[in-house]
Amino acid sequence: MRHPSTFWAAFLILIGALLLLNNFGLLPFDLGAAFWPLLLVLAGLWILVGSLGGRREMPAEAVVVPLEGAEQAELRLRFGGGQLKVSGGASPEQLFKGEFTGGLDHRSRRKDDRLEVEMRIPPNGWMGIVSPWSWSRGFAWRVALNERIPIVLDVESGASDVQLDLGPLQVKRFRLKTGASSSVITLPSRAGHVQVSVESGAASVTMHVPAGVAGRIRARGGLADIKVDTTRFPRDGDRYESADFEGAANRVEIDVQTGVGSVKID
Repeated sequence: MRHPSTFWAAFLILIGALLLLNNFGLLPFDLGAAFWPLLLVLAGLWILVGSLGGRREMPAEAVVVPLEGAEQAELRLRFGGGQLKVSGGASPEQLFKGEFTGGLDHRSRRKDDRLEVEMRIPPNGWMGIVSPWSWSRGFAWRVALNERIPIVLDVESGASDVQLDLGPLQVKRFRLKTGASSSVITLPSRAGHVQVSVESGAASVTMHVPAGVAGRIRARGGLADIKVDTTRFPRDGDRYESADFEGAANRVEIDVQTGVGSVKID
């Protein structure tokens, strides 16, 4: 059973057979009460068997997506486990270029003057694990974006290390939704008015606002540790705001909703 689809076929057959035997009362226990624990045990065995086989490096794939004359872009990155790095550096004719360890599944479409691209881990990957028979070190994406055009950037990540240097980019809207991860983000330095939305679970999120960029920040959390540099962004009621926010040429509006992690904004 060396192929992921073979493994999952056997897995589903086993679950189906157990459910069928349970319906006929042929099992010595009630599967209803044991179903979820059994499922967790099987998933644990899947991971254990893979780890005993030793880890291997996943192949890297170089991908370039041309801009195709578009004047603006919207990128949606759906990333699982591993490391994600985003920065500038693409040529004027490219929307992005990058190296994608573990592969990339992407789709793009042109809508008027906007190029929309969705980037995902390949469909046979889950949290950096392809199958128990080909255990890997996780996905690693290095993405360089076009620095000249306005971009809407939407990132969703799982248990990952996220490093986003948006400083040289013209990102106008940025959204991050992340789980148990570590995220370090440098916000745009010369993109005008930028809207930022962050939703995190048990995560560590650090955001750097470049010098000369004004900020308005709202941060809410349950058991989260939230730290904002009040020397740059004095507290004003339920928000933090630069004194020159309204008249600043470059400014960011940041809205953060977090769970039990930590958030630092400076």
